Amino acid sequence: MTYKEMKEVVELLDSLQGFENYAYFNEGIREVKRDDNLEIIEITFPCGYLKRTVANKYANRQTAWVLGYNENILGVFLVA
Repeated sequence: MTYKEMKEVVELLDSLQGFENYAYFNEGIREVKRDDNLEIIEITFPCGYLKRTVANKYANRQTAWVLGYNENILGVFLVA
């Protein structure tokens, strides 16, 4: 991972209020997946993942990040 990529990941993780309360906060990053626009869509940790999704509420789209492993969801972070 380049310095630029690491900086982008750190900025993303810093924007997720409460993320520091999870064990993933201190884990290394295995992989960063991007979409066609080169935006981060998933971060893989040794024991789980953080995936970007969209939460719809009354036709208002809001970005959400799901933290979990396998089919287990540990947390959801809404991004304003």
